[in-house]
Amino acid sequence: MEPLPPHRVSVTTRTGPNGEGPTLDGAAREHLKATYLRPLRDAEGELRAGRGSRLSQILAGYPTMKAEGANDFDVDNEMAITLVGIMRRAEHHIRSNSTVMAVLDDINSGYLEKFSIGSDTLRGEIGVAGDATLSRALERLELRLSTGESVWTRRGLGYNNALFMAAELLLLGNNDVAPLLLIEEPEAHLHPQLQTRVMDLLLDRAAGGESAADPRVQVILTTHSPHLASAVPVEWITLVAAGRTFSLAPGMTGLDPSDYAFLPKFLDATKANLFFARSVALVEGDAEALLLPALAAAAGWSFSENGVSIVNVGHTGLFRYSHIFKRDGQQIPVSVACIRDRDLLPPDTPEDMRGQLPSVSTMTSQQVEAHVTRLKGGDAGPVRTFVSDQWTLEYDLAAASWPRHAPSRMFRRGVDEQMAHRPRVGRHPGSCGRGDRGVAEGRDLPGRGGHAYLQAAATKAR
Repeated sequence: MEPLPPHRVSVTTRTGPNGEGPTLDGAAREHLKATYLRPLRDAEGELRAGRGSRLSQILAGYPTMKAEGANDFDVDNEMAITLVGIMRRAEHHIRSNSTVMAVLDDINSGYLEKFSIGSDTLRGEIGVAGDATLSRALERLELRLSTGESVWTRRGLGYNNALFMAAELLLLGNNDVAPLLLIEEPEAHLHPQLQTRVMDLLLDRAAGGESAADPRVQVILTTHSPHLASAVPVEWITLVAAGRTFSLAPGMTGLDPSDYAFLPKFLDATKANLFFARSVALVEGDAEALLLPALAAAAGWSFSENGVSIVNVGHTGLFRYSHIFKRDGQQIPVSVACIRDRDLLPPDTPEDMRGQLPSVSTMTSQQVEAHVTRLKGGDAGPVRTFVSDQWTLEYDLAAASWPRHAPSRMFRRGVDEQMAHRPRVGRHPGSCGRGDRGVAEGRDLPGRGGHAYLQAAATKAR
């Protein structure tokens, strides 16, 4: 083999692990071509007219565009149908225009003839710039947005990005050999509603039609948008963390078939934030979602500064979400904390406030321990469950701080005042109007002789 000339680089494309497979020839590489949309794309510029414009390339790839390259202009009948024929007819009419002819005659007779020497006659002609070929015709076209009333309008970057993606999908939809679209951050410049519409379009093109004329387009996209992440089935998502990829396909996670059926129905854009967090706190209610970030910030440990996303999943499905991060082998480097209520009523809780919850007063210590162990049964890998000490997070916070802090006493007084206006049926006669004295002695907490606060906590538990 002769040495390569200076400043030339030899490129060989091989297949297989570590590039040890067969070499791909040019024909094979042609079949593997993909359309790549960069994250910082100039959508408006790509759709503008110009030499070698992307729009001209997209139009040239349309199946019926090749026939437009024929020159069918009939000079006698002045008829033309193809693009090149129409350009020839336009050029003919431009040359025949009276004003253009007068200008040309003035140039020739008044100036160029005076420059003639001997038999060398100088004459000028006015015509359309460039050659009248199909490529030149396409390069003079641009794609713009219209209001629907034949009026051109200027739109923001978001709409132009959507228009550009539509043009690229048009080109891919007419590629009968493994059409592949690669998009980085399709959400760029798109407001949330338009993000959803764009994802609907991508899903539709990925599904394809029922005929070969409407092939499926394989779409691979990267995103930082919870709106887009919540719009696709979980099993189609691959997480990227610490420079590694983690597929969420069946068999790769702790999700079972019922989880895969459950999550698309309830995994909205707010909950989909867990896909982008460095750590996740799964909670069962609004109170935890409000209190935990505030308590962390008060302790000098901000959730936002440390990349912690708090996700309120409601009272059901807590472990369905945590199973996303459970897997065999290499673990996803995202810590998941499940904050759960104990759901055991404290001692001396009145019968009318118990509902369906069991009480620790009717259970042995072994039964209580077994109950807590069962609540933590989904722990594995990076997932850990933290159960409240007594009942709920709110109740535990109140029980821990009430005897010592005046603000809590003020809060308790507010609770008492609210409860004073409620029907007295089933209430302890000494639960209201006792002021700081009862609170300081701790007699208004379940298990200590009272149940004023328990009424508020029971409302949440039910």
